[in-house]
Amino acid sequence: MIAGGLAIAGSLALGLLTASPIFFLGIVPAGALGALGVMSWRRLGSPPRELAPVPPVSALPRKAIGRAEVNRYLNVRTQVMTVHGSIKSIHPDAARELRAADSAAAPALNTLVERLAVLHELRIKLPDSAAANTAETACLAISERLQVGCENYDVLLSACATLMATPELESNTQLQTAAESLIAYSYGLTRAADL
Repeated sequence: MIAGGLAIAGSLALGLLTASPIFFLGIVPAGALGALGVMSWRRLGSPPRELAPVPPVSALPRKAIGRAEVNRYLNVRTQVMTVHGSIKSIHPDAARELRAADSAAAPALNTLVERLAVLHELRIKLPDSAAANTAETACLAISERLQVGCENYDVLLSACATLMATPELESNTQLQTAAESLIAYSYGLTRAADL
């Protein structure tokens, strides 16, 4: 669009200055170039919209295995939502990236929390049984996965804090790397759950 506009202006200027009709013929291809630019601009569409936040899960009952990890997960997600509002005014693209990372990771981690709740119920309803022992082992494994997810959220929050302190390109790269790491971890959890 800009190139077409500059070419039209140049052709007009040369045509008027030299009074040569040959330069006025340059307006046609320049106009076509400008029209192509306008059509390409319209195809870009509106900027990407921010995803809606994923709803939180409920905390586990007392004495449930993994309760501490679930509470930590709920806390880091709350912190991400709080930081999101602050970072949005400084760097809207970073805020979109933060929300996208949370929207990608939260469903997989919410599923882990729901599994812990189901396994806790199983342990309560079938005490001193083989099923209860298996549920306890599964709870410990799921708690470890949730702990790793919380650590990835911590890295994401750290990158957000760095970005807010110095809104430079390098800091945004840190946020992007942290977001990609969290998304990759949640994708791995989802794939593991599908197997």
